[in-house]
Amino acid sequence: MDRLAEKLGMDPVEFRLKNYARKEDGDQDRKVPYASIGLEDCARLGAEKIGWRANWKKAGTDPGPVKRGLGVAFHACRHGGISLPMSAMIKLDPDGSVELLSGLNDTGGWQKTTMAIIAAEELGVPYDTVTVTTGDTDTTTDTGVPGGSRGTTSAGIAVIAAARDVKAQLLDAAAESLKKKREDLDIRDGQVFIRGEERPVSFNEILSRTPNPIVGRGSGKPPQNVALLTFAAHFAEVAVDTRTGKVRVLRLIACHDVGRVINLLGCENQIQGGAIMGMGF
Repeated sequence: MDRLAEKLGMDPVEFRLKNYARKEDGDQDRKVPYASIGLEDCARLGAEKIGWRANWKKAGTDPGPVKRGLGVAFHACRHGGISLPMSAMIKLDPDGSVELLSGLNDTGGWQKTTMAIIAAEELGVPYDTVTVTTGDTDTTTDTGVPGGSRGTTSAGIAVIAAARDVKAQLLDAAAESLKKKREDLDIRDGQVFIRGEERPVSFNEILSRTPNPIVGRGSGKPPQNVALLTFAAHFAEVAVDTRTGKVRVLRLIACHDVGRVINLLGCENQIQGGAIMGMGF
């Protein structure tokens, strides 16, 4: 791409932006549109952060044996897409504690933490009331490997479905116990609230009248006829000693279209870890 841009006398960033596939162009191989694409936003933000317009120079114009320059690469791949299998179970115990059962193993990408965050938000309970059991095939179903950044999108959909199943059962039990209409009830902060009344009702009070623990199950299906890709643009400022071939990375800007971030620290760690491995390579 850089060599083509040079022969055309074009800026390498603008040349890429002129030729990348838009949302409606979609996946050129599968002939389906992209579900979403933030590549141009990544490119323009990264160019701004590294000062591309002010600091980029044509090849060969830097004097001396140590050449400083800016580089750019656009990224699009199927990592991060939604894929089968995906399943989850959630058990709500009489004391109000929540146990999430998922076959998705935690391989250092904070998968357990992320699943707990999703379950807590969907159920309307404090995060610290959720415990996560993973990788136990006696109690969980196959959720697939956590590779390719598929964990949050795939297992997360199943966790949402399981949490909604639990929530529906709990509201049914609360409506029966409190002699209220279900649509007048809501769950926040691990308690059931009755519309128009100030006193919340604890899970314990509801579940003490329910003979069995509430168990919710969830699964999901990937959306059809769209391409789910992850997009990014990286910008690097490097110094290359043309006498020895030694390369030093002076600055690296990584702009990623990750969608809605569930676990901010885990997301940042994955991007930084990948960038560091790239620098090592």
